[in-house]
Amino acid sequence: MSPLLLLAILVSASLAVWAVVRKLPFGPWAPALTVLVGGGSLLAAGLVPAEVLGIAWPTGMGPMSFAAVTALTLVAAQPPNFLAGAAILLIRGRLPPKQRIYTAMVKGGPLRFVSVQTFAVPPMAFLEELAFRAILLGVGLSGDSHPLWVASLVVIAAALPFAAGHVRGGEIQMLGTFLSGIVYGVSFIVADTIWVPVAAHILHNWFWLAVLRQRYLAETTASNEPSQA
Repeated sequence: MSPLLLLAILVSASLAVWAVVRKLPFGPWAPALTVLVGGGSLLAAGLVPAEVLGIAWPTGMGPMSFAAVTALTLVAAQPPNFLAGAAILLIRGRLPPKQRIYTAMVKGGPLRFVSVQTFAVPPMAFLEELAFRAILLGVGLSGDSHPLWVASLVVIAAALPFAAGHVRGGEIQMLGTFLSGIVYGVSFIVADTIWVPVAAHILHNWFWLAVLRQRYLAETTASNEPSQA
């Protein structure tokens, strides 16, 4: 195992453990963390060849192939959320309290929500895929071919900090994100491009934010209705 590959695994695992233990202080730290991850990813990306990061479009992949692989990735990324809930229910015998996540992203008027979906979701998804797939996987698995167990280990290691970054969403979302991160990692390796997991990630976030938006509106309407005597 190359030193660079080992470093990627150790850094990923260390970040994940630290985030879980310290609960990643969100709130006032969120903008700083976003700048750190996003800026660091862009800086690192500028130092790594585009073919290693999968930024370049792979030869032989047409629009139909891209759409098919993206759709397959999107579908495969959905079951982990339900599996996470089932696993926690099996282990604890109960589900954790309902987590109110992404409230700031789904509240407000229709124009605000459309703006979030248009201008916030795609860049966030791209930066996450750039940091946790393109850099960790692209750099970690660059060079000669690697055994399946090594590639699997790197994919899992890259999914750990990705999940840790969603710790605020609670145990179910964190575990579901970890499993989804493995799906995105596999699609990055199979498709040999970052654009497949980026597209699947954006579509995934668009869909679930729309679901959360409808739930938020329903709860807001119900809370504003006068109670029946």
